[in-house]
Amino acid sequence: MRSLMRTVVLGVVLLVHSASADAPWIGGEPDSGVPLSEADIARVIATNRPAFKRCYEDARTHAPNLRVRLRLRIVIEGSGKISSATDEGSELPHDGVRACVSDVLRRATFPRSGGPTHVIVPFNFVPPDPSDAGVRDARAD
Repeated sequence: MRSLMRTVVLGVVLLVHSASADAPWIGGEPDSGVPLSEADIARVIATNRPAFKRCYEDARTHAPNLRVRLRLRIVIEGSGKISSATDEGSELPHDGVRACVSDVLRRATFPRSGGPTHVIVPFNFVPPDPSDAGVRDARAD
């Protein structure tokens, strides 16, 4: 019987399955090969942060105080391409931001692996604190 554990690494929540306590694996079936590592996933997510931020900033042009908290479940195939990106119980969802972030994820290229990897990626977007801008400006002088 498989157990389901959650591991959090750099804001990426990975679904970690194991066929037994001594045979952990991430996503796919145990015989499908080696799935992506947490570090590989975190690196690709970090590389795409500017595009994720643009998704949020575009939505903020219509709602400056917009707060969005998404949880997207993605399936990364062995080829490194995303086969699906679905909502996994987002709090404070926003359809436009969710669609844009999903599009960015689908265009991302992950390293090849031995099989599919299932990942839940949380996104938390909040407007910048106006008091931070003054602090940055003062430090720049």
